[in-house]
Amino acid sequence: RRELGFIGECTPTELTRLEHEAPAFASAFTRVSVEPVSSPATLSMLLHEARRLEREHQLEIDPRAYRRILDLGRALSGGSEPGRSLSALKGLVKSYAKPADALVQPPLAASDVTAWFAKQTGLPELLLSSDPPLSAETLRRELGQQIMGQPAGLDAAVDLVLSLRAGLTARERPYGVYLFTGPTGTGKTELAKCLAEYLYGDARRLCRFDMGEHGGADAVARLLGDRFAPEGTLTRAVRGQPFSVLLFDEIEKAHPAVLNLMLQVFDEGRLTDASGAVADFSHCVVVMTSNLGAGKRSVRGFLDDPGGPSTDVARAVREFFPPELFNRIDRVVPFEPLDRGAARDIAKKELTKLTARPGLTERNVFVRFTDAVVESVVHEGYSLEYGARALKRHIDRQIGDELGRAVTGERGAEMRLFWLYR
Repeated sequence: RRELGFIGECTPTELTRLEHEAPAFASAFTRVSVEPVSSPATLSMLLHEARRLEREHQLEIDPRAYRRILDLGRALSGGSEPGRSLSALKGLVKSYAKPADALVQPPLAASDVTAWFAKQTGLPELLLSSDPPLSAETLRRELGQQIMGQPAGLDAAVDLVLSLRAGLTARERPYGVYLFTGPTGTGKTELAKCLAEYLYGDARRLCRFDMGEHGGADAVARLLGDRFAPEGTLTRAVRGQPFSVLLFDEIEKAHPAVLNLMLQVFDEGRLTDASGAVADFSHCVVVMTSNLGAGKRSVRGFLDDPGGPSTDVARAVREFFPPELFNRIDRVVPFEPLDRGAARDIAKKELTKLTARPGLTERNVFVRFTDAVVESVVHEGYSLEYGARALKRHIDRQIGDELGRAVTGERGAEMRLFWLYR
């Protein structure tokens, strides 16, 4: 009959964009609104689809797996029901199914669902399952090996992990929004890396934005895109890796328009770039660092006089941030200047990392050091101005360079042991 039937689908946001860019085309359609379905209806659809998949792939699905798909999908996946859960079920079966000639395999269990979601998101299975129990003391000991000399930072990390484990984080906004304040070299960036490693399994899940580079009027255009480059750096990073730690370094240097942008991220957990694509921040941890309130004494990275006066960082933070933005920060975490005890722990940690570098281990070169070496590093690398960074530079320049000369200077045995002593 020379008639053409055409069926299209889009989200409400995409429909608004279509009406703006091609109103005549959009008006040619009869619109049918398809709303998300309830959890009981989704469960029925899961059971119906599971029967088909079981026959097709010759496997069995444990009934408890469906509830785990619903729960984890609601907490970790984008989209709406039933598509969210049905897509997860199909992905699970595809990854779990064995070849037709394989031996009989056990039913797909709830633990397999947890493992699959952990693989998809990068979150450790420990956070996605209620077994085994996780105590605050155990978690504090584990994280305390990386977070040294900053009890407030350690408390914030422990509380975040336990909230995620208990499923108490808000679903429509980031897992957590934190402001780390304090002098340079006290471990603010190191804590952000620690969170990326523990929560998402890899330090590469840390997306860092230097706000010193976003102080101009084009800052928002760079983050969200513009007509010439519709994909912004921030939205591209989050769409590429929705499970990540976002680090906005030295937030006080950002253009004021960037703070208005942060308001939408903290409140709604989403941003739309210049091309109309939406980036979901609801599975991110947002960390801002700042030197606000750092005076002449607090700019030092180590505590010279523990009993000396401290600057009013809290007042400086409140004066800088608009009230509506400050009220959406979950926690302001103060980082104090490091004392010598923390400096020793950091020196020992950095020496251990140096001796485990591939250039040594791949050559079967093993390095040991004494406590006197640690004390020497603290004594010679201690800097009132640059904090832990001065220790790292000292270790690299003095010990790392010396090891490099010893390893490459002459042909050695198949295995060597070096002792560092003082």
